[in-house]
Amino acid sequence: MNAVMLLGCLVPGAEPVVQADAAFLNGKFWTVDAARPEVQAVAVWRGRILKVGTDDEVKPLIGPRTIVHNLQGRRVIPGIYDAHLHFLGGGLSLCRIHLKDAEDEAEFGRRLLEYDRSLPRDRWIVGGLWDHDRTFGGKLPSAALLDKYVKNRPVFIRRYDGHMGLANSTALRMADISASTPDVPAE
Repeated sequence: MNAVMLLGCLVPGAEPVVQADAAFLNGKFWTVDAARPEVQAVAVWRGRILKVGTDDEVKPLIGPRTIVHNLQGRRVIPGIYDAHLHFLGGGLSLCRIHLKDAEDEAEFGRRLLEYDRSLPRDRWIVGGLWDHDRTFGGKLPSAALLDKYVKNRPVFIRRYDGHMGLANSTALRMADISASTPDVPAE
């Protein structure tokens, strides 16, 4: 039921009897709502969106204390709350293989094979963000494991926290790394 508390009484179908703290007019707001992907105006009250729509739909919520911003046709996108994201890496990860939630080796391998088939032959498989605790019961994967699924294309995937990487034999050969390559000295 669309009702609003007004002087202690419920009034069915009434519009909220509040004035926006801020109104943003004459903009191009991306709403992330497929039914209404773009609106012109937004009214905000106590840090929350009160109304979205056309300038005419939002203007009735403007009062004497409302701060009005004319966006002059500028684009506005939703704010992004993020605990920790490296923006470029996060964007690039959208076009890379995802292995973090692979439940077991079979799922891990299936995803590698599927991704291998989808890429042009001259591309590396990168990304991954694998989690050996989830997928392999704590055992670290190896080049031999990757070779089992992708043999003729270089693969270099990172662990989900970025602290380890894993390459297949093709990538190791291309980097001229073998069992006789000396370890990098620790500093």
